Amino acid sequence: MLVQQKQNIKGFTLLELLVVVAIVGIISAVSYPRLETWISKNRVIAEAEKIHSLISLVTSQVERGYYPYAMIQFEIGSPTVIKAQGVTQTTFNKKIKKLAMQKKTVACEKTDFTGWSGGGTNDEWQEIGTHTMHKDTFLDKLTQTSQTKEKTICFSKGGKYFKEPSGLHWVIFDKNSNRKSPNYITICHVNSEFCDTENKKFDDNEKKYDAYLVKYSRFGLVEKYRWDYIKNDFIKY
Repeated sequence: MLVQQKQNIKGFTLLELLVVVAIVGIISAVSYPRLETWISKNRVIAEAEKIHSLISLVTSQVERGYYPYAMIQFEIGSPTVIKAQGVTQTTFNKKIKKLAMQKKTVACEKTDFTGWSGGGTNDEWQEIGTHTMHKDTFLDKLTQTSQTKEKTICFSKGGKYFKEPSGLHWVIFDKNSNRKSPNYITICHVNSEFCDTENKKFDDNEKKYDAYLVKYSRFGLVEKYRWDYIKNDFIKY
């Protein structure tokens, strides 16, 4: 004879469910601001890494001779779009020869290699790479409020035709050499209190949002820095 044993199956009471919901709510309320800050910090550093990679790609191809001349163009806006373009050796030589006859040089402008060859509207620029910045990040506020909305940096092998005609960057104090260098880009979060590299003012009160700086030279050296609120200076990383 089979004996069926009764099993005591217990469920959750309404009170127990309410307690669980309350605990989950408290944990979420405490952890969400930290999660939001973590996401924000990662967005800024991700932008710094992408900009560093794009500039490094350009300078590397220039120094290797793949492009004798290349331009990085910043279309400042919401969002900011960064475009990198280069020209072939043949195109560059023709342009330099033509400008030399006029006692001029390349101006580091989009029109340098647009519409001049053969009198048409051909664009001699070749795309190297493009990056659209995240809407939660932006460049130094001095860049944002400048009159011109398109800014450029141009690189050439050996640095001969290196140029920044549109005032994209401002000075950063280099404590190691006691000099000032204009060749940098600072990336900040939109909620940062300040993004003023020249005066070293960032999210000074809450110290919640990091700032990152990408520094480069006319000879193709590209370096990354992070703002340190304790040292009140940028440190290389």
